[in-house]
Amino acid sequence: MTRADEALATPLDELAAHGVVVGAVVAAKFRLEGVVGSGGMGVVFKAWHMELDEYVALKFLLPSRARDKELRERFSLEAKAAAKLRGEHVVRVHDVGTLDGEVPFIVMEFLDGRTVGAIINERGPLPVELACELTIQACEALAEAHGRGIVHRDVKPDNLVVTLGHDDTPLLRVVDFGISKVSLALDPGRTNPGGTILGTPYYMSPEQLDGGDELDARSDIWSLGAVLFEMLAGRKAFAGQSFASLASEILTQPPRQLRKIRFDAPEELERIVERCLAKKPHDRFATVAELAAALEPFAPPEARSVAERTQRIVASASAIRAERPSGSSLDAAILSSAKMRARTPHESPWRYLIDKDDVPTPRPFRASSPPGAGAGAGDAPRGEVNADLEETQAGERITAVIESALRRRQLLLAATLGGVFLASLVAYIAR
Repeated sequence: MTRADEALATPLDELAAHGVVVGAVVAAKFRLEGVVGSGGMGVVFKAWHMELDEYVALKFLLPSRARDKELRERFSLEAKAAAKLRGEHVVRVHDVGTLDGEVPFIVMEFLDGRTVGAIINERGPLPVELACELTIQACEALAEAHGRGIVHRDVKPDNLVVTLGHDDTPLLRVVDFGISKVSLALDPGRTNPGGTILGTPYYMSPEQLDGGDELDARSDIWSLGAVLFEMLAGRKAFAGQSFASLASEILTQPPRQLRKIRFDAPEELERIVERCLAKKPHDRFATVAELAAALEPFAPPEARSVAERTQRIVASASAIRAERPSGSSLDAAILSSAKMRARTPHESPWRYLIDKDDVPTPRPFRASSPPGAGAGAGDAPRGEVNADLEETQAGERITAVIESALRRRQLLLAATLGGVFLASLVAYIAR
């Protein structure tokens, strides 16, 4: 296919020229069974892993994009960074490869679920509790990424997939860590052959629309606020119909008022959304942990543990932020990850749970609410009660262990300081 043909071809046509079509076997072990989605940067296929007997998702970078050397290198680098994310709310990246030396691809976990965008389109606004619970889960996923220097840059309803957890409760997964940052990192104004702006303008923060290259976590918080508004209102926070009018609104106008659309939304929740959508980054929540904590009162009781886990992830990341090298945030993420692997056990505040070494003890987390708390009269228990009870009891046991260890450390520290003081006093008197 010539470059002139590529300019007129669809993404599927581009890949078909390299044998990437439904029914084909690529890399000798992936049988392509369907198209999950496509866009200006690439196409995602559902594939059967013929050696492991399981479904995976294959994301291909379009050949026309892959010819950009810097774009291709960053695609690979982003995949490596995304592969280091291990949280339950992040899609797993298993492998990378290249077809014909021209078509890079990423092998990811296949998710059997629906995107938040599809759910809103079919069902309209979500219940307040569910919208806040899903947002808190997204906060945990982004906390891990931000801690490794990765800014998603394309948080939107179609990149949030709702699956069912082991107890049949909603489990949100954040996808597209591999290519989202690539789409705007090199040239925020770049367009594809069809003229579509890369990224999703409705969910771009003001600084991202303004061409900012060094975006931080607060840009993702703005995008997540726009998604939360849409989950609650069933409409987008900004209504511009063209890119120019939309960009102007986001840069200069306040968002729609949530409570004029969603009358039952609490006033405090409206203020939380407005803070997420503040024009200036310093007026927003500083971290996703702060946002999760603010949303916790409006979410089901089981969301508390996710919010607390998000706070611990952010706190742990802040402890190593000074070690991160200068340069781009993505390069820093890769190098920082290598440093994290090399850290001694004593540097991990949670290592004592699996190691006998004595390490500083973190503040105990709050006890979980009892199973079924918050349910109305006659409501069936949510999830497996026995499993929830065991988890609560385990949390109480860990809390007791933490408190006991803290008391022992305090006693030991007091005895040590007392001994040092006594020895100093004896030496002073002897002189």
